Amino acid sequence: MLDLATIHELAAEAAQEAAQEGREPYEYWDGEPIGPPFHFPFLGDYAPAGWRKRDGDDGDLFVDSSGLGEDDEAALSVSQFVAEIKRLLCTTPPDKRLGFAVTEAGEFQLYVGVYERDAELPDSPQVNGHARADCDGAK
Repeated sequence: MLDLATIHELAAEAAQEAAQEGREPYEYWDGEPIGPPFHFPFLGDYAPAGWRKRDGDDGDLFVDSSGLGEDDEAALSVSQFVAEIKRLLCTTPPDKRLGFAVTEAGEFQLYVGVYERDAELPDSPQVNGHARADCDGAK
């Protein structure tokens, strides 16, 4: 098992690599299915220019990364995580853009940061507006 100091060290290394490589939080395309595999970059505590990590409960999601997590555990299971991403996308105003990235990773759980994109940045070529997901029942 990784100790907390090692987890923080790995996150610091990831932040440095993310900054050097210009990584950004992952944005879902309009109509793109939400579910595994997840393509979130590991940013550590790096926030790229034009992105702001959300504060509070909507800023960090504690997620099971083994795929074996159950709904009654502290970390979100895959199905709970998918539902939470949909809820966030569906309850965020259409003029706001959300992105997702790993901020810390242990052996079986990780934290996924939720980021808002600065409205002043030009649109990413793969994203037309902000992904609305299937919002029926996600609110």
